[in-house]
This record gives sequence, structure tokens and C-alpha cells, in this order.
Amino acid sequence: MYNEEKLTKLRSLKQLAERISQDFADKASVAALAGRVDSAEALSASVERAMYQAPAPARFWVELAGGLEQTVGALLGEEGLAGLTPSGTDGEGNSLYSFVLNGVTVGSYTGETTLSQIAADISASQAGVEAAWDQEAGRVLFSAKVFGPSGRIEMGEGLAQAVFDPVQSEAQSGRSFTEAYGVGWLKEGESAQFSFSVSGRELKVSIARETTLQEVVNNLNRSPMGMNQSFTCNKYSGQIEAKDKNSGETLKLKIIDRDGDSVDFDADNAPPNPYTPGQAGVFTAIKVNGKMQEAIGQEVDIRVPVKVSELTNDQKFQTEAEVAAAVAAADHLQRKKVASLEEIDPAAPGADRFIYMVPKAGGKNGDKYDEYMVLDGAVEPVGDWKVDLSGYVVQEEGKGLSSNDYTDEEKAKLAGLEAASDGEVAEMLGEVFG
Repeated sequence: MYNEEKLTKLRSLKQLAERISQDFADKASVAALAGRVDSAEALSASVERAMYQAPAPARFWVELAGGLEQTVGALLGEEGLAGLTPSGTDGEGNSLYSFVLNGVTVGSYTGETTLSQIAADISASQAGVEAAWDQEAGRVLFSAKVFGPSGRIEMGEGLAQAVFDPVQSEAQSGRSFTEAYGVGWLKEGESAQFSFSVSGRELKVSIARETTLQEVVNNLNRSPMGMNQSFTCNKYSGQIEAKDKNSGETLKLKIIDRDGDSVDFDADNAPPNPYTPGQAGVFTAIKVNGKMQEAIGQEVDIRVPVKVSELTNDQKFQTEAEVAAAVAAADHLQRKKVASLEEIDPAAPGADRFIYMVPKAGGKNGDKYDEYMVLDGAVEPVGDWKVDLSGYVVQEEGKGLSSNDYTDEEKAKLAGLEAASDGEVAEMLGEVFG
């Protein structure tokens, strides 16, 4: 017989089981367990087993080289934004793009919106998803807030898939485990037990040739191991990875086949690492102007020209020799000494390009030559230092020059004048004035 306290506990546990059955995939089996229990202890154990077998919340991460503080425009670029269909414009005329997650419009954003704003809106929205930034790993982690089928993460078309696209993760996780890990001995239609161990805990998983990586991950997350560790399929490499749920630390995952041999990921059989927004690209070739560059080890030497002679002279720049030749070929005058005027030949080629220097008879320092040029086919003088000073008055010491003409007649007239003495002048003034 049960007392009231035990009955109350049974009812509470039964209500818990019914609540869990609403979200868990196997609702019928959980409900049946709740109806068949005959003690509180049996019900508790049944609920615990059901929780271990329930699907883990959906989760994945996207690596972002530039962090959450970068804008949508910086992440996607002009071409990426141009490929999106705007849902409208804001008050300043900027295009708005809707971000849809799990069928819920989280918000509408422009190219200037930061990813941190979108992540905050996701966590606060009714989409049922938590977005958290892992600073050390440089990635944003998306986790469904509830267990079971309702705990899904589906990025909508448009901005959501352009920024946080999980498609590549789905493509990788859809590969078979035997293909990804090179288990060639497992034949079609057969299955085998593989041991997965991490942090001292071990779980055996039955894997068939067609079992996908995601199915293996789901089994690991549903097991008791999934209580402390989370398992995911790396969206870029395709490997199964384990992390500590509390610290986020990557844990060493060891896989052993039925014969006790270690099963390692077949890196040679892995698909190429794709480029997705925010993830650094993996280069498959390095070219310079279309020419493939040789890689020696892990180094590629891209040579940059350091001499002008190594560049294409598309502007027709002249070299020193070309400039000198052009100057020498230019039409300019040169001096040329000749013994006499008769040596100048006006008809000779280039005769008009010279100033002929002809010695001057009796010439003195500074004036030893007469200069001639050929102009219009004739020899013409072009320069002489001689100055004609005929007619100029030579200055004599003690004499000066006047601007007035002074004739000989005026000189004779002036010479014939006789000056009165002082006595004569006084006598004349006395007669005039008494």
C-alpha cells in the first residue's frame, strides 16, 4: 500500500513523464512506461532511461573570421548583398533583408547591421534557438532551446542562409560513416559494433555500411555520454567531434572496431573544404597574372619586379641612350671653324646647321672671327664686334661739352667787346642820377 506522500510523488513523476512524452520522439513507449510502473523507484528509472534515449537538441556552429562585430555588408560583400531579395527599405532608403529562422522572422536588417545584433535578436526571438559567441574558437554556436523534434534549427532562405548557412554541415553529415572513416571491410547489408570512448566513458554503437555520420552523432548524443559531452559532425572536415558541455573544450574521441583496431578518419577521402561566409578559404592554386606559381613545401615565392627594365613599357618611356640619340639627331646649330669665306659651301647637306667662324685679318683679342650662316642658300654675315665712331668728339682734359652751338662769329663778336673800369662806371652813374 502507498501512503499519501508516495502517491503524490507518483502523480508528480507521472505528470513529468507525460510532459516529456510531448517532446520525445517515442511518445507511446514513454506513456506506456508511466502506466505500467508500480513504484516510485521504477518510475524514476524509467523516466531517466527515456531521457537518455531522447533526441538531443539540434546544434551547429559557424566559424566567423571577422567576429560578430562585423557588419552584414562586410561579411557578404557587394555581390552577396546583390544576390538577396530586399523585403523593403528603411527610413533612409537602405534595403532591408528579412532574417527567417525556424519559420519565424527574427528581424529585418540592412548591410550596416552587425552580426552581434542579429545574434542577440535570435536569442530573444520566438524561434526557439540560442545564439552564443565563442571568442576563443572564433565561432557562433546555435543551439535549440528544447529537446525532441521541436528542437530544430532551420535557417530560412535569403539573409539567414547567406550569413549562417548550415547546408554544408548537412551535406557532410549525410555521408556514411564507413566512407568518411575508410571502413572498407564492412560489406553492404552487414553491421558491426564500434566502440566510441571519450573522457573514460565508452559506448558501443552498431553501424551498418549505410549508417550516416549524423545517425552516429545522434546515437552518441542520446546516450549517457551525451549528458556531459556533445557530439557533432564538423561541417568542414566531416569528422565526428566531441566537446565538454561545460568548458567547451575539444575532447579526444577514440573509435575502435570489432577487432580492437583504431579507426581513424580517412583524410584522403574527405571532400574539399568549401568556402562559406566567414570561413577562411582554402586555396587550391596560386597564380600571378594567370601563371601558376610553384609551391616548394609550404612556401610560394611570388616575385615582384624591382627594376624598370622588368616591366612592360606601355607608355613608351625613353632610355638614357635613346634620349642621347634623339638629342644628337635634333636640328640644332653648331660652330664650325673654316680658314676662309670660300670654304663655306651653301649647297652642302646640313650647311644651314652651322655658324661658320672665319678668321678676321688683324683681329684682336675678343674679335678674331667673323660669323657667317647659310640662309636661304646664301652666305650671310651674322655678327661683328666692330663699332663705327666717326663723327664723335673726343673729350679733352679740362674741357666740357655743351648742348648749345657756339659759332666762330659769336666768338669774334664777344672778343671785340671792351669792358669799362670801376671809375668809369661810377662817373657815368653820377651823371645819370646827379
